[in-house]
Amino acid sequence: VTLLQAMRLAGPATLPIRFLKIDAQGVDLKLVKALEAEAPGTLYRRVNSMQIETRTSQCTPLYEGQETCDEARDFMVNLGYRSNHDCPKNRGWCERTMQFYRPSERSFVKARGPPVVAR
Repeated sequence: VTLLQAMRLAGPATLPIRFLKIDAQGVDLKLVKALEAEAPGTLYRRVNSMQIETRTSQCTPLYEGQETCDEARDFMVNLGYRSNHDCPKNRGWCERTMQFYRPSERSFVKARGPPVVAR
């Protein structure tokens, strides 16, 4: 199942998704990039806030091709999202959960009820 297919299962394109959590074993950002390539603008139009797992640039990737926190932040900011988090720079942190939200949301807000999860 692609991220676009999962979003279609969540309801019609006019139905906003308040919170999307992606935990896809090192390919979280790749799923977001694939969605943007397949259906540009869909993520920003539908998803108010989201959470993905990344790694810090100081650590060896757990998964081949796993992108860094800095890459995720830059890509998501380019789409129009904001984040409440900076990427850690100390060696003690390897994984980083990144949360992003649309400026209209003012901050990261978890949805009530179960999130739409792409795995």
